[in-house]
Amino acid sequence: MARLRPIWDECVAHMRPAANPFAKDYTVYAYEFSDRHVYVGLSVVPENRKLAHASRGPVFSHTLLCSDPVYKTLATGLSFTEAIAAEGEWQADYETKGWLALHKAKAGSLGSIKTASKWTKEAVLADAKRFATKQAWIDGSQGSYRIAKREGWFEEASAHMPKRVLGIGAGVPKTADAKEKMRQAKLGRPQSVAAKAAKSEAIRKWWAARRAPTAESIANTLLEK
Repeated sequence: MARLRPIWDECVAHMRPAANPFAKDYTVYAYEFSDRHVYVGLSVVPENRKLAHASRGPVFSHTLLCSDPVYKTLATGLSFTEAIAAEGEWQADYETKGWLALHKAKAGSLGSIKTASKWTKEAVLADAKRFATKQAWIDGSQGSYRIAKREGWFEEASAHMPKRVLGIGAGVPKTADAKEKMRQAKLGRPQSVAAKAAKSEAIRKWWAARRAPTAESIANTLLEK
């Protein structure tokens, strides 16, 4: 009903479009507790994620034991694949420094779009190696093919595949004489003066024949009189 009334924009003003795995709007964050427990995660909507942590999950549960955790933004403005790598690095860094991890899920988990973590750059390159040609690649694995195109990894991923085969003579420098012959071929052969005159005469006769009165037209004219 909202679409049928002038209230649609007001109704959806608080909403965001669906998360885009390739947009650079992901944030890696951490909740640090004074007892050296830490939760490292990533989100495309940090404000909503904070609300979720305040009502359920490991951060909420540990807050009951150790209140007032410190929220830190570790990195922002990342694509999803960049955020996955950054999240894993920060988790490892905290654990190396003796922090106790509250996060349980594998780096890159993001609910409904977590399957996008499958196509890291390394995974795309490895998948491309299974195919001998670009056509075989797109036929056999459109997911990795399209992500390679989108993320700028295509040339590297397809380096082992044959390049496009051009037509005979393609790329061979042409002489001035050859270029002139090609130009003349496009323009057509020049006509002699006699040929032009013959064509003009044929056209004149054709028009004269069309304009000449026929027996039927003469008969119709006489009847009208």
